[in-house]
Formats: sequence, structure tokens, C-alpha cells
Amino acid sequence: MELYFEIGQKMFYELNELQHSIPNSKKRTEKSILLVSEALTQLRIQVRDRGFKSQEDEIHFFKTIKPEIYSHLILYSKILDIEVKRPVLSMNKLKVYIGHKKKEFRYLIQDNLEFIQYYQNEHTHFDKFYFLRNVDCLHSMNQNSIIYYDPEFSTSHSYLVANIKAFDLLIKYLESSGKPEVPNQFNHSPLTWTDSKASLVELIYAIHHSKVINNGNTEIKDLSNVFGQLFNIDLKDIYKIFHEINSRKNDRNKFINKLLNDSNDNLNEYYDLK
Repeated sequence: MELYFEIGQKMFYELNELQHSIPNSKKRTEKSILLVSEALTQLRIQVRDRGFKSQEDEIHFFKTIKPEIYSHLILYSKILDIEVKRPVLSMNKLKVYIGHKKKEFRYLIQDNLEFIQYYQNEHTHFDKFYFLRNVDCLHSMNQNSIIYYDPEFSTSHSYLVANIKAFDLLIKYLESSGKPEVPNQFNHSPLTWTDSKASLVELIYAIHHSKVINNGNTEIKDLSNVFGQLFNIDLKDIYKIFHEINSRKNDRNKFINKLLNDSNDNLNEYYDLK
């Protein structure tokens, strides 16, 4: 997953560089399209050759990483369309034309309202259906998604997520000074928690109880959101997991005790070497 993350990071860095190096909007947009297309090509090759270590990694890629990148291809394609029309249309006709572009996205949202509510509410219970590659899911796709469907590099709803993100980006672009908003960095951590979810929940509660963050003026929910984003893990069930930990008959602090023992062993080994 780290390689996929790095490809996205590099692309966003280069897009930011273009904002300062190419003053002409049309040329800058054309170059941006090439950069995003190149990143997607690299990702497709890597996904074909490397695949994913787990279903969770595959879901994360098609729900988060690829749509974030692909949304910029959709965005810059719309912007280029506007830039091409700009010199030949009057201001009023250009506004009408831009209004049509907004309607295209709104129709897409209306046609997929149930899924969009699922996505925006950060639900996960259908993720295996929406974000794992499966040729049997074609019946659930809309017409636009099928046109862009690549069974090796697409899932039934990854293109739709990209469109949702692209719509938000386009609105920001149209309401700004005319330059698209490009992230300073890829919004997803390259770090992955590789122990059990219960172990991470133990750690979060230990940190919360120790009051070492904001002098203790923080909520479990806030900590779980930060750790979830940092380690690419869903912690929406943190209270349920804590209840299960609290119900253990033996060793409720199993992970914390393991950290303590490992730390002592490593320190003893260090001092022995000294």
C-alpha cells in the first residue's frame, strides 16, 4: 500500500508545482490532466503486478486512494472544457454552460442517492460489495460507471466516489479565483496498524486515561478518529471493543503489558551492550 500512497503523493506535489510554474490556465490544465493520467497508469500497473495483501487493503485503495486521484482527472477534464469554451462564449452563455456542468453532477447524485448517503455517513457494512473487484456486480452499476469499468482496476462504485469528490472540487474551483484546490499532501497515511484492533483500543484508552494530550481535555471519539486516520483502520466500534476488553476474565491490559515487557527487554539488552 505504501507504494500506491507514494504515487499519489508525487502526483499531488507536481500538481501544486504547476500552479506556480504555468500561468496560462488552459496549458496548466492540460498538463495537469497528463500528470493525473500518468499516475493512474502507474497505479494500474502496480495493482496488476502486485495486487493487495488483504481485502481491507483492496477496499481502502478503491474506496479512498484511487477515487482521490481519479477525481482530479474528472475535475481537470471539466475545467479544460470550460477553458476551451471561455474565449468563444459571452459571459452569460458561459454561466449557462457552467450551470449545465453542475447539473450533470447533480443528476448523477440524484440517481445514486442511497449509495451517496452510505458513503457520506462513512458506513462500511457494504464495502466488500462496493469496493472489491467483482465482475458479478455489473448489474448494480449505473451507465456511466459501466462505460469506465475496468475489471482489473475498478470496482462497482469506485468511479462513483471519484465523481462525488470531483463535484465538490469543481464547485470550489468555480467559487474561487479560478484555480483548483490541490491538497498539499495525500490525505491518507502510509502507516497501517498490523496488530489486532483490540490492541489499538487498549492503547487509545491508556493514552486517554494518562491525560497526556491536551492536558486530558480530549474525548475518546477524537482520539479514535486521529488514530484511525493515522493507521488506516476503522474504529467506529471502539466502545464495543472496549466493552469486550473490559469483560475479559484475565489480563485486561494484555497489549499494554506486552509493550511494557518488550520495552524492558529491549532496554536491558541495550544496557548490556553498553
